[in-house]
Amino acid sequence: MIDASNFEAAWANAKGLAEAFLANKDYYVASGAYQEAEARSDFIDKLFMSLGWDVNHEHEKDPYRQEVKIEKSTSPKEGGKAD
Repeated sequence: MIDASNFEAAWANAKGLAEAFLANKDYYVASGAYQEAEARSDFIDKLFMSLGWDVNHEHEKDPYRQEVKIEKSTSPKEGGKAD
């Protein structure tokens, strides 16, 4: 995990994630095959971890105090997406 106090390392990691996304943008955006959960795992969680967030609850075990929560899926009638 990248130390959040190290701005340069966090910036480099964010830049790498953006480059990886752009290299395969057609698949991620236009194909319709890329799922929200995959985007979170491949990009969003990694970005937050590079900024020092405890995404995987490695430090904060108390569920009431955790920074990141997994959103519940909704019913297909409601669109089936968490957000």
